[in-house]
Amino acid sequence: MSNFELGNYLESKRDFDRYLLFDDQDVALIITAGEAECELKNYDAGIKLYDKAISLEPEIGEGYYRRMHANLDQKNYEIAQTDANIALKLNADYFPYEKDGKRVKITSIVIEETGKAGFNIMMNKNGIEDYFHEEDFDEDS
Repeated sequence: MSNFELGNYLESKRDFDRYLLFDDQDVALIITAGEAECELKNYDAGIKLYDKAISLEPEIGEGYYRRMHANLDQKNYEIAQTDANIALKLNADYFPYEKDGKRVKITSIVIEETGKAGFNIMMNKNGIEDYFHEEDFDEDS
């Protein structure tokens, strides 16, 4: 198991710093390095890594999704909202959700200044359903 998988984020950060010296274009590596930084509460460093991943592969949603969470942790709700919208547009699977034991597709996300996010969802079999789920993303509120 890697240091990251074991939750040894400081050692993991050191590992990623070394790996990125040899391959600074590996988007998956860059995103995981950003996750390690954010686990250490180094949000600015994590966001810079997510920015780099997005610049290398803007058509995948994971960089936006991870940057959204880093910005939520820093209470940058407007930026988080923008990233959530882009991530959702690129790949709704970044926002898995189940209702009544059924997988549902989120059709929009609203992030409030309180750190709460609401999801409008669509049932896979039954078409659009008027349902708004609110979830607290900001652990400090």
